[in-house]
Amino acid sequence: MKRFEGESWTRVTVEIMAASGRVFLTGIRATESRPGFWTLSIPPLESWRDEIGRLDEVQRKVVVEAEFYEFLRASIGSRLRASESERASSVAEVRTSGLGAALSRKVDQKVQESRSRFVVSKSA
Repeated sequence: MKRFEGESWTRVTVEIMAASGRVFLTGIRATESRPGFWTLSIPPLESWRDEIGRLDEVQRKVVVEAEFYEFLRASIGSRLRASESERASSVAEVRTSGLGAALSRKVDQKVQESRSRFVVSKSA
């Protein structure tokens, strides 16, 4: 989960460990409508077509079920609430070291690079 300066939402990436490697479902946005209450904006299933194609048969079936989205809603909400309380207690430490922000940018870059490589190889 990552909130960028100037954005009113938090970007969420779901990582699925597949036999073919790590698969990332991106484009999920979480908005805090009021303190402690999060609303998710999940892209249409078609936008993840390539990523879902890398999953095994059982994983593909799970991702298209309504229960998967309920699981996402509950899990992401819990993580966001936990991260808000963690952030409140550790914000001074992150500001002094700067390591948290640098590491987050590096992870975001790696996610985007791996996704780009996958898209190129699938279109070839």
